[in-house]
Parts: sequence; structure tokens; C-alpha cells
Amino acid sequence: MKLIIAICAGLMLWSGAVAQEDVQYHSNALQEFLEPMARSNDFPLAGGHFLFYMPERVGEYRGYPVFRKNADTAAATPYSILITDGDCLPLDPVTREELLFAMEIFVQGQLDRLSMFRKASIGTSGETLVQKYEDALRRLTHLLETMTPAERNMQAVVFDPTEILWTKKPEGIFEAQEKKGGRPLVRIAAGKCGFVQVLIR
Repeated sequence: MKLIIAICAGLMLWSGAVAQEDVQYHSNALQEFLEPMARSNDFPLAGGHFLFYMPERVGEYRGYPVFRKNADTAAATPYSILITDGDCLPLDPVTREELLFAMEIFVQGQLDRLSMFRKASIGTSGETLVQKYEDALRRLTHLLETMTPAERNMQAVVFDPTEILWTKKPEGIFEAQEKKGGRPLVRIAAGKCGFVQVLIR
């Protein structure tokens, strides 16, 4: 902790001097460092890992990387200095394949839930919803099947996950997401490396 205090003493960032009450210290806790992907609770990865957007690296302070959750947001967004052993980050990239598998599991779960009501009279709206999920599952499966191994292993870059889920034209969807300003997805890599986060508001 003495190391962190020394690093933060008289810290200057783009907004000027940082008051002591605006500095927080977190050890091995990423709650202020990562932004969950929209609807991330719907698409947990294998092992129960959740999806997060990779924070934008916006600078460096005395050799340590400075991150912000989203570099395009207002200047009031907190900055984080991540102190780790060497260049290690406690994160792993999420591949396109992993994201699509998670979406397939979500869609199949919705279909299983709806199937419980199919014996009863669920009406036109219910049948339409079943068809919607069945179509989505077919498109996701088709997208996976038409990807090359290299494409499957590429890090997923996402702007709006619902567009991937419901798109009528899945080909090129990840490239389209990136052009819209999508951000790389990551998951927490527990035990990969110890770290301390310094949060400056």
C-alpha cells in the first residue's frame, strides 16, 4: 500500500490536481474498472464468467497504464491506474465463438421455457415468439458454421449485442459492430495475476 500512496502523491491528470478524497484504492477487485456488456447477465460464458468491455487505455502515469471505462464518455468518467506484476492484466479476451455459443444457450433456454406452454393455447403472439427465437438460433448456428477457425478465435468486438442476436443478415455482423464503435470483450481471469487498482474520480 505504501507503494500506491507514493505513486499517487501529488498526482496530476488532465483535469489538474486530484484531491485525496477523489482517490480510491482497490486490491484484486475490478468492480470500478470494468463495464459489463449490455445484457451480460443473459449471456454468461462457460464456467459462469460474465462479459465486460475492455477499458480504453488513455495514457500512462510513471510507467503504469491509465484506463477509462469508455474513452468516448464525458471527462467525469473515473480513471483507473492498474498496478500489476510486469505487463500482466487480470483479463482474457472473449472470442467470437464464445460469445455466439453463449447466445445460442440463451436462445435455447428461451425456447425450452416457451415449450412448456406449447401444449396449452398460447395464441398467435406466443407462436410468433417461438418462431422468432427459432429463427435466431438458426442464424447463430449458421454464422458459427460459416466462420473459419481464425474468425472463431478472433476477439469479439461488440457495439450492441441485441443486433447480433436478432440480425437478419449475420454475415459480416462483427465487422459492422466494430465500425459502429464496438469495444473488445473480455472476462476476468481469476488468479492470472495479482493487481491493485487506483481509481481517480
